[in-house]
Amino acid sequence: VNLKGTMQPFRQLDEIRITEKCLREWLDVHEMVNQGLLASFFPSANYEQVQQLHESWGNLKYTFCLTNHVYDDDVRDYFGEAIAFSSSSLPSTRECLQSLP
Repeated sequence: VNLKGTMQPFRQLDEIRITEKCLREWLDVHEMVNQGLLASFFPSANYEQVQQLHESWGNLKYTFCLTNHVYDDDVRDYFGEAIAFSSSSLPSTRECLQSLP
């Protein structure tokens, strides 16, 4: 099977998930936290991406704007599917609630 041209490079989020899965196979991270070897663990932020999201999607001036879903892919690529889903559905829910008497 020739898959050339159908594959895409990993997103940073995919790389983080793969790395975390590999670490969990070799280390019991939660046990390390329980024993006090680690305080906690999380991937570090990408400053450039955080700045870009802050200036666009996270800007407070867009809080009460109608939903346009322009930044859904950027949010999904950085935070993951769960955050992207909730951030894209909350404005729609707010719009529906505003129309109630």
